[in-house]
Amino acid sequence: MTGALLMGTTLPTIIGMGVVARTTETMFGKGERGRARAARPGTSTVGVARIKVNAEKFATKYRRALRRKGLPYTGRVKVKKVAGGYAITYRRG
Repeated sequence: MTGALLMGTTLPTIIGMGVVARTTETMFGKGERGRARAARPGTSTVGVARIKVNAEKFATKYRRALRRKGLPYTGRVKVKKVAGGYAITYRRG
């Protein structure tokens, strides 16, 4: 009888403590679990497109414009797949 009484009062307390601990972790960010990685500083989105062909054309023109200005462009303009289309990003520095 004592074991059932002990489990009846202790088990809900232990489960409640676990729920509170997990909620606290997610709210205040203990560790980096489950959180998206932030974009690198110095990276900006310079254009968006619905289809990949248009994104590649835009990136090519952007690279040419950078080359004309004398700025570094090799490996700095990239096309990335995002929800709803493609994003063209430029890494400065």
